[in-house]
Amino acid sequence: IDENIDNVNLEWYSGGVVISKSYDEKIHFKEKSTEKLNSNKWASTEVVGDTLYLKSNNKYNFVLFFFHSPATYLELRLPEKQYESFRMLMTSGNTTISDFEISDVDITITSGNLFMFNIQSQRMTINMTSGNSNFQNTLMQSFDLTMTSGNTDFEGIISEECRIDMTSGNLNLTSTTHTPRVMNVNMT
Repeated sequence: IDENIDNVNLEWYSGGVVISKSYDEKIHFKEKSTEKLNSNKWASTEVVGDTLYLKSNNKYNFVLFFFHSPATYLELRLPEKQYESFRMLMTSGNTTISDFEISDVDITITSGNLFMFNIQSQRMTINMTSGNSNFQNTLMQSFDLTMTSGNTDFEGIISEECRIDMTSGNLNLTSTTHTPRVMNVNMT
């Protein structure tokens, strides 16, 4: 994909997602599957203005009393630049995002693990129902984490506001230089 994008909107259902820097100025994506997929199940892409929409079309099928879908894995490589926004909806699987500067991050994961490394962001909002999250070498102004069940490890800097709501799990929060101006942590 050759277009110049500032926003990424990603919807993925099962498997995993790895997002990293491109080796050139182009956007590269590769979808892999645990089983052969019909072409109507392949991921779809669309660029509207400066936004890349990438969506998995591999939804769950009902097969004799069970839901079944082969797991699909996305490798997305984006050019090195500052992005305005990154939105992701993930149903099930592991997600790794590394080495980006993104103004506004909004991630929702139903079940799975989230790994974020070397991320700079003005605002990051993470909603997870079940799974673990790991943030390493992260720098952000505002961090908002809502987690129903799972563990969170955070190492980095939150300069302005930190809000964490966890129902069940452990939190290990290490601020490498100073604490946020406002910090609100609720754990039940």
